[in-house]
Amino acid sequence: MSSWIGEVAAAVMMGSLPFLFPYKPKAYVSTWQKRQLVAKYRKWDWLCLPLLFTVVPLMTWVFGQIFMAQYQWEIDDNPRILYQILPGYDAWYVPGVIVAFALIGPVMTVIYRLILKDKYADYELYSNLTHGIDARKIWGAMALLFSVAALVTIYFLNNYYIKIWNFKIEVNDLLNTKAKGYSFNQIQKITYVEYSSAGGEGSKLEEDPHYLVQFKDQYVWNTLPGWTNAGRKPEFIKFLSLRSGVKIDTMGVEGITPPVK
Repeated sequence: MSSWIGEVAAAVMMGSLPFLFPYKPKAYVSTWQKRQLVAKYRKWDWLCLPLLFTVVPLMTWVFGQIFMAQYQWEIDDNPRILYQILPGYDAWYVPGVIVAFALIGPVMTVIYRLILKDKYADYELYSNLTHGIDARKIWGAMALLFSVAALVTIYFLNNYYIKIWNFKIEVNDLLNTKAKGYSFNQIQKITYVEYSSAGGEGSKLEEDPHYLVQFKDQYVWNTLPGWTNAGRKPEFIKFLSLRSGVKIDTMGVEGITPPVK
């Protein structure tokens, strides 16, 4: 059901673009002129998709690497921090792809200008008339929307961390703007989870080892994959267990009995 809803939503969104960003030519264009433009420039439409599938991944990688590098400069190097758990490096490709979509309009314009040179203005007229959409307005709206989304994503990723000190745990979740500090005696429960399941009982289980650390205020820190230092999970979880005096429980999947190995 969700798939066809998404398809309908996408179709409605695409169909609404001519109404949201209508193209109004500065001068009258006759039917004969339109036919001439179509005959001359329609062949260049094929270049759009190959360019998108090349430029967007390339820009995503470049900006992802840039964001990873800037994050490395901001990592807290305080020697009193015993363990520092941060978002996985792959997470920085999320703002990378958002920035790629923010800049794809100007980049595509530059590429087409380099290829078509003095014929670009006629091609732009052809494209706008054919689709009934003002491309410049769409690129501008996309740049604004995706730039804001990228800034928000970068802000929250920069503030997403777990720091384990010798005397406390500092937790700053993805959607939090302020870190929470807990002493070790505030740990109420530590659970090792072996399997994950997308559905209820009877659904397929996948091996997905992680820990749930529950504090006395009922906040639960979930050590799902996607963090750096993922391979050291048992090490710092055992440290928390020793310091708090809370034993590590083991379960398959919450409410579901795991399959016998």
